[in-house]
Amino acid sequence: MADRKAPLLVRFTDTDGIVWTVWDTTFARFKHHRHAHGDPEAKERVFVNGAGVKRSYQFKKGESRALDPEQLERQLRLAGYLATERFDAGTRGPR
Repeated sequence: MADRKAPLLVRFTDTDGIVWTVWDTTFARFKHHRHAHGDPEAKERVFVNGAGVKRSYQFKKGESRALDPEQLERQLRLAGYLATERFDAGTRGPR
């Protein structure tokens, strides 16, 4: 049995009926690293829907990381879209 716990899967259904998986993360070394939900060290909340659309919301300083439906809806509304292709620093463009 693995010592590390599997991450908790959090799903959120927005007002349009779209289901999103929610992760709290930090971005380093060109990728998002997951944190436990609510971790004050997390810098971003990433939303991923069933079609693979990824959106990212940056927490404000001192902002709550609570998984409150109203806050999740607000964060999703303010979230930017993430690239769908991996960035290649050698060519300064997508792979």
